[in-house]
Amino acid sequence: MVWSLLCCAWLDAPLEVHAVTPVQVHRGEVVTVHGQGFEAPIAIELASGDLQHTAQPVIDDPRTLRFEVPRIPPGSWDLVVRNDREAVRTALDILPDPEEVPCARGYQANTELSLPEGVAVVVRFFPDGRQERVRTLVSDIEAIEYSRRDGPCSAIHLRRMDGTRLLFEDGEKPLDERATTLGAYLGKLVEGLEGRGALRAPIREEPVQLGLRGLTTGGQPTDR
Repeated sequence: MVWSLLCCAWLDAPLEVHAVTPVQVHRGEVVTVHGQGFEAPIAIELASGDLQHTAQPVIDDPRTLRFEVPRIPPGSWDLVVRNDREAVRTALDILPDPEEVPCARGYQANTELSLPEGVAVVVRFFPDGRQERVRTLVSDIEAIEYSRRDGPCSAIHLRRMDGTRLLFEDGEKPLDERATTLGAYLGKLVEGLEGRGALRAPIREEPVQLGLRGLTTGGQPTDR
């Protein structure tokens, strides 16, 4: 009887947020919210000015829930936890994606690219056996950037509409032909090709053999 009363009191507790960890987070990372009154139905909203996004909450218990930060612009956001009776607001800072330095990676990578699914996936293989998959929608890609740094290093980046850049491939030999082929396949602007300016080519409707290391059209990584 006593346990029943305690249980019901816990479930009927008002919605409160006591702490958020971490309070500074990158997109795609998991945020844990500590408080009380976390029971379904419950919603997570992220608001900044006129922008508003939602995230999918996972309730661990009435005092803890977590969610994955969606791909929203970096900056200060209001984190709103809402149920059907009330809403609680707290602060959350979204950090810019860390910029990778070409030719200084501690991993090998393949790239899966599928126009039918509209997704580009960079699959990274770390020395300790870990794997990381970085997904981006082809529709979110604004342009292909080619760069050649001092010394034997060139790189291809996918520049997203929000200004962030995803390292697609790097190497110790020129990758300008790869960048041109990638731009032709995706129908995206290619920037940074010395002497040729920016190039744009139409999207290819038929299947093509790209011949790019680490790049396939069927969604499966190639060997590097």
